[in-house]
Amino acid sequence: MQKNWWYQSNWHSKMDKSMQVNGMGDRTREAYLRSMRQLIEHYDKSPDLITEDELLDYFIHRQNVTGWSPATMRICYSGVKFFFIHILRKNWHLLAITQARRERRLPAVLSREEVKKTLLVIPAKSAGCSGPNRPPVPTETGQWFRTKSAT
Repeated sequence: MQKNWWYQSNWHSKMDKSMQVNGMGDRTREAYLRSMRQLIEHYDKSPDLITEDELLDYFIHRQNVTGWSPATMRICYSGVKFFFIHILRKNWHLLAITQARRERRLPAVLSREEVKKTLLVIPAKSAGCSGPNRPPVPTETGQWFRTKSAT
């Protein structure tokens, strides 16, 4: 098949229009269309000819061989699922079970409870907090007090 034929295909046009009607933003539509382009370039055939087993192999390849992150896999799953469910109207079991694990990231701002727990596990001397300038630490009841240094 021709390189980039996907962009001129009826499949691309139909998917893009369906996503617009669905209220998806420009960046989401671009990401989903890219995920479909990558799938059809991988198999070098029309998406309506791709089987459920091939789709499973593709997801495993992207996860294990290519090493896509969970966030990238989520975009891939979502774009491919949208196409196969809403455009090709496939009711495959694989489409119902695909999901990428969520990455656990630290929050931008810690809650009061998380700050208390963090400060309780840090030894004061190893954190360079001995002497009269030692910061206050939380108690079990949530009260803050300044500890005396052991000098």
